[in-house]
Amino acid sequence: MFGGDQEGAPTAEVHLRAVDGISITWTDLTLILEGPQPRPRQNMGFAAVDSGDSAEKIVMFGGIGTSGSAPMGDLWELDTLNLMWTPLNYSGTPSARHSPGFISLSAGRILLYGGQDAQGIASSELLILDLAARAWTPLAASGVCPIDTLSARVR
Repeated sequence: MFGGDQEGAPTAEVHLRAVDGISITWTDLTLILEGPQPRPRQNMGFAAVDSGDSAEKIVMFGGIGTSGSAPMGDLWELDTLNLMWTPLNYSGTPSARHSPGFISLSAGRILLYGGQDAQGIASSELLILDLAARAWTPLAASGVCPIDTLSARVR
């Protein structure tokens, strides 16, 4: 878990939950993470990724900082084994936004849907983030598109 709102301000705290079948343990990783750190935020896209290797990774896109600030458009990866954040710079990065639908697919790919931009406009944009190809790709969908959306949950 990363970020969120604590008493009206965004946070950059990182907590990891381990489940061993018997108990659940939360660990605060905030002070032991290595490397650069993302800015505090809330309402970001956040997904665990099946990268195909033994590393357990979480990818985060966008979000919003303090109240009234512009949405962010940065992309980060958290390596939960090495406890390190890495900023990612991939081709085709979508516009900055908060509250997108963001879900991990197979083979290191993530689906992004919607969100809200700096002008407060909700989007119906649909993209795939391919971690292996290091690229975002817009998707053209057929049929009737859902209304422009923010805070969508894709399952």
